[in-house]
Amino acid sequence: MSDCKKCILIVEDEVDHADLIKHAFKSKSDGMELIFANNLVEARAHISINQPDVVIADYQLPDGYGTELLNHLGFEVSFPLVVMTAHGNEKVAVEAIKNGALDYVVKSEHVFNEMPSIVEGAIRHWNHIVEKKNAEQKLRLTQFTVDNFSDAVFWISSKGEFLYANKFASTLLGYSADELLQMSMYDIDPEASKALWLKFWINLKKQHNLNYETRFRCKDGRFFSVEITANYLEYEGQEYNCASVRDITIRKQIEKEIERQKDAAEAAAKELVLVNQQLEKGMDKVHLISAEAQQSEQAKNSFILKVNQELKKHVDCISKEVDLLLHSSLLGQKRKNLNSIMASTGMLSCILADINNLIRIETNKLQIETVDFSLMQMLKDFSVSTSYREFLKGLTFSYKIETGVPSELSGDPESLKQILTYITCYVLKFADAAKMNLNIGIDEASSKSISLLFTLNDNSVGIAPSEIEDSLKGFVNQNLSANRPFMSAEMGLITAKKIVGLLGGKMWYESIYGRGTTFYFTCMFGPAEGMKRDLVLSGHWKD
Repeated sequence: MSDCKKCILIVEDEVDHADLIKHAFKSKSDGMELIFANNLVEARAHISINQPDVVIADYQLPDGYGTELLNHLGFEVSFPLVVMTAHGNEKVAVEAIKNGALDYVVKSEHVFNEMPSIVEGAIRHWNHIVEKKNAEQKLRLTQFTVDNFSDAVFWISSKGEFLYANKFASTLLGYSADELLQMSMYDIDPEASKALWLKFWINLKKQHNLNYETRFRCKDGRFFSVEITANYLEYEGQEYNCASVRDITIRKQIEKEIERQKDAAEAAAKELVLVNQQLEKGMDKVHLISAEAQQSEQAKNSFILKVNQELKKHVDCISKEVDLLLHSSLLGQKRKNLNSIMASTGMLSCILADINNLIRIETNKLQIETVDFSLMQMLKDFSVSTSYREFLKGLTFSYKIETGVPSELSGDPESLKQILTYITCYVLKFADAAKMNLNIGIDEASSKSISLLFTLNDNSVGIAPSEIEDSLKGFVNQNLSANRPFMSAEMGLITAKKIVGLLGGKMWYESIYGRGTTFYFTCMFGPAEGMKRDLVLSGHWKD
């Protein structure tokens, strides 16, 4: 069957009547295909395979009534049914229409001849019914959608009267649908007036769509912010405003909070600018004070160095004069007095040297030398250099060099001797020790450098750890006490720690009062030239 042909199912058990109908369609068969069935069973079989466009069925069939085709198919009927009766029985016609038939005809030769026209009319009528049904379904869907829309929807007349309000409008405002249909925009919008409404309506007709914000008043008197989208429509000569209304209370609160935070941020930014300006001024002042303090410190250190140099000149001069007198024939008490003077000038020279070293370290003027030296010779020189310190006389000093420690090194032996001297003097000043033990071992070693660990302990009762900590704090305000009898020794310990740092090492201690004190320090050294040649030949030294 062609797609453009209409399928006509004729259900007629009388052969003569079927032939007459077939004859009528011969001259008007274009676009139509006839299918014949003798009873309901055959008709249902055809319909289940392919639903026809029109069914013409005899009311009285051998196995039932023609209208039963509409009630016992098990699926939705989508075709028109025209019932044929043998007599013009009004009761039969009403029953057929009631059961779903589109129309009915009384059998006659004239009717059979007009059957093609009857079919065409049935198709037109059925299409009209289907179109109307679809339109009504769409209308019901539209109405359902609007009624259940998540925003409030109003139909408003040109006078501002409510002609329709959906369910959410009632929920939003607290009025029933009937109450709203008796109200207008003036009842819920406190800013609305007839003059403003007229102006608004003229603008809406011109623009067709408007968006604006206002406030609505609920039935309980509460106000809330809304956003309205107004749409101008004309229908059957009448003007309407289809308006959707959305509650924007939360949005307004968020906008207000954002604005508040924005203002707070701007205020904080302004305050931060002021703080930064004040901070810049403060930093400028700090830099100025720091520069002045640095200049003052430099001037102070320069002054101390000059005074130190002048004092050293006079002390050296006194030492020479005393030395000349000691080589004379003076005897007895006078010689003893000269020896005491000589010892005092020696001590004073040591103190002046210590001050000179400390200031040079503080001002980064102390130069660390790098020369090849013998570790054993350095220890012998250290023993000799301590002889001029009166309070070191009678001290037993022993040392041990562990296996593997190189005998020849590259570094600053003078600085190393100063460290040993300062620590020894400090221990003897604060503890009554008669013996000092020095142990030298390897801390870390590589092909290019070696770190030696120096361990110096005594046989005294030890020094309280708090006393050592106070000494290492330096000459801060709380330590500038005239009652501190060993300030020069403390200054020497501080100088020793700083020199250790310049030699790439660190210094620490262990002290238990009653058991003795042990100082540890490390220093970095390089291999002496002779040792380096041996390492190059053995493949252990790489530049």
